[in-house]
Amino acid sequence: MYDSAQNIARERRTNVVQNRANTLASFERSIYSGRFDMIRRIVVPLLATLFLAGFIGTLSGCNTMEGAGKDIEQGGKAIKDEAKEQKRY
Repeated sequence: MYDSAQNIARERRTNVVQNRANTLASFERSIYSGRFDMIRRIVVPLLATLFLAGFIGTLSGCNTMEGAGKDIEQGGKAIKDEAKEQKRY
């Protein structure tokens, strides 16, 4: 009878420890899932905003580069015309 009482007590202690471990694991999972949810709520809109800003910047940069190309072309034409006027032969 003494052995069975010890076995029962040992099983109860084991169950208590397992229940505490399960509770702690569940608590840790809830903390980490909360952190990931928070990070997801912050990072996803931030990345979307950066992507959109970069895309819009690229589109507006095309117009800027086109205008710069025209300005450089006109400057080259002016230099060419001036060179023709100054040419002595």
